[in-house]
Amino acid sequence: MNHFRIYLILSPNDWTLAKTFIPYIRKNIASDGITVVSSKKLQGEDLCGCDFLDEDEILNVQFGLSLQTVSDYLSSIGAKSENAG
Repeated sequence: MNHFRIYLILSPNDWTLAKTFIPYIRKNIASDGITVVSSKKLQGEDLCGCDFLDEDEILNVQFGLSLQTVSDYLSSIGAKSENAG
């Protein structure tokens, strides 16, 4: 039995490319499975049999952060809020 899981941390913009290499990951790396960590924008997509974790949920549970919280903070200090991601 394998004792590790593969986590793919992806931007939704990378999903089209990721769908092409996930079969090769499965073929060449024996693991307990693949989890995609990304934006809610990917929910509802065919995840090629991968599990899904919402990146905002992870940050919120672990650190009390969300993309909006970081964006608001950056704006408050005069930085570009679009750099939050």
